Amino acid sequence: MPLIYLDDENSFINDVSYYDDQSDLENDCFLFLTEQQRKIIVYRYIYGYSIQEISDKLNVSRQAVNRTKNRAIKIIRSVYTEFLKP
Repeated sequence: MPLIYLDDENSFINDVSYYDDQSDLENDCFLFLTEQQRKIIVYRYIYGYSIQEISDKLNVSRQAVNRTKNRAIKIIRSVYTEFLKP
């Protein structure tokens, strides 16, 4: 599985050499997410589903998907920040 991280524009980037030495970091970030947050992040950024498609798939509102996605991104950022402190 490729290493994934958030850049400053809330998008995920794959296989960035700078983070190669942090190979467990991706898995560590997902440990802090709820099952629903993990599903939404994977559907959105790995499979490329739209918010509407995720909403339909999970039988929740688009607003709920967006809120959950934004919370998950915030958690992932905080975990990355904590692990990557100099």
